[in-house]
Amino acid sequence: MKAVLKNYWALLIPLVVLIIALIFFLRKPAAADNTVIGMVDADYVDVAAEFPGRLDSLLVQQGDTVKKGQLLGVLRSTEINAIRNQALAAIEAAQSQLQLLEKGARPEAIKAADNLYNITQEQYKLMQKTYQRMENLFSDEVISGQEKDLVYFKLQAAKKEMETAKLNMDMLKQGTRPEMLQAASAILKQAQEGYNLTKALSDNTYLHAPSDGIISSMVIEEGEIVSIGYPLMTLQKPNTYHVRFNIRQDDMNRLPVGAKVRLDVPGCTPGKFEAVVYKAAPSLTFANWIPVKEKGKFELRTFTVDLKPVNPSDVQGLRPGMTASLQMP
Repeated sequence: MKAVLKNYWALLIPLVVLIIALIFFLRKPAAADNTVIGMVDADYVDVAAEFPGRLDSLLVQQGDTVKKGQLLGVLRSTEINAIRNQALAAIEAAQSQLQLLEKGARPEAIKAADNLYNITQEQYKLMQKTYQRMENLFSDEVISGQEKDLVYFKLQAAKKEMETAKLNMDMLKQGTRPEMLQAASAILKQAQEGYNLTKALSDNTYLHAPSDGIISSMVIEEGEIVSIGYPLMTLQKPNTYHVRFNIRQDDMNRLPVGAKVRLDVPGCTPGKFEAVVYKAAPSLTFANWIPVKEKGKFELRTFTVDLKPVNPSDVQGLRPGMTASLQMP
């Protein structure tokens, strides 16, 4: 019996030790994971219209590589062309008027104005006599008051025509006054500014690439109406790839600006390369690390940190949207 119990304890003791060891290792907190996951991004610029209208032609599509200043699309400019032609006509009229004033009136024009004044004088004298007769007839109750008033209106009109003809004749005989030349010059300048405005508006109907890049997205189709300032497409600038991480506030001192770390980006060549921290957000963002098992801990907020390859030309295949990882130093 003693031999059986001795053998029993010989088997039980190692089993108890094994169970205690398992409990110890299971209760031991796991080593902290220093891996941080981020995402590859790039710099972008939006292309927007400076003039409203209908997109008459679209010369590029998503995925195309464009150069700075390249024509991307054209807006319909029928209305602008009509306004520009009207502005050109106003310039021609203002130039003709200014040239006429600078040269002065010709003798033929002065003589014609004098003849017109003489004719209006005779017409006024005739209307005076006619009105006198009408007053006499009205006194004798031969005509109505309405007929007399009609002749009086014609008399006043003849007087105004005579005065206008005299003013025109006097102005031609006196020649062009300086203030008239100044006014004509101002009118010409105003017409020229109107044309310059229409030309600027016409230039704004052409959509050009603001920089080199790849068209990453388009939100408009040919024939659609375009609004001022509304983004039509987005360009991804070349060689602006960077990797963005959200780093907990208690780890920020481990990734200062200028620090170099090794990134792992599956899918590019090489998959692992050295990167440098070139930008860190000046303020905190959202709280995305919430402690669950660790007592006494509270929610921590994060900083956005951007890294770029130390040698960008050596890294091939880097694309926005790729995931990347780094081991915190």
